[in-house]
Amino acid sequence: MSSPQKTTKNKILRSALRIFAHRGYAGASIQDIVDDAKVTKPTLYYYFKNKAGLYKALVDHSMDERYRLLMESAQHATSFESRLEEMLTSLFEFAKQNKDLVRLSFSTAFASPGEIPPEVKYLEKAWRIYHVIEGLMACELKAKRLKSCFKAPELAIMFHGLINVHVMSHVVSPEFKLSRSVARQVVKLFLSGSMST
Repeated sequence: MSSPQKTTKNKILRSALRIFAHRGYAGASIQDIVDDAKVTKPTLYYYFKNKAGLYKALVDHSMDERYRLLMESAQHATSFESRLEEMLTSLFEFAKQNKDLVRLSFSTAFASPGEIPPEVKYLEKAWRIYHVIEGLMACELKAKRLKSCFKAPELAIMFHGLINVHVMSHVVSPEFKLSRSVARQVVKLFLSGSMST
C-alpha cells in the first residue's frame, strides 16, 4: 500500500475511533466519520466494507496489539513475579497511550446482546490474554509455588480482574495513574494471597 493510501486509511481509523469511543457503535454514523476524517463515503468504502467492518478493524487492532505486547513483555522476564510485572506494565502503557481504543474495547465487552455487529469477535480475542495468564498460573501451581487450594482458572480470573479494574479506573479517572510501580504493587498484592509459604 502506498504512503498516501496508508495515510488516508489511518485518518479514517482515527476519526472512527474518536467517534465510536465517545458515541458508541449505534450512535456513530458513516457520515459522522467521513465528515470528521474529511474524506468522501466512496473513499471510506474503498478501505472498509461498511460501518461494522470499520468497527471490527478497530477492535481487532486493540486486542491484537495488547496480546502482542503481553507476549513480547513476558519474554523479557526470568521469574514468575517479574513476568507478571512486565506483562502488567506493558498493558498499563498501552492503556495510557490508547484510552479511546481501551474505552472501545470495554464498551464492546459490556454491550447489550445484538448491540455490536456479529462479525466483531471480541471475546475470542479477549480470551487469548486470559489463556496466557492461566497458562502461567498452571505452571506455577504445578511447581508448587502457588497455593494448591486454588485452580489455575481462578487465579487467572483474579489477576485478570486486577488488570481490568486498574485500566478501567484510569480510563474513567485520569488522575488514577498507571505505572511500573503500580504494576509492581498489584503483583505483590496478588502474590501475597496466592504464593505458597
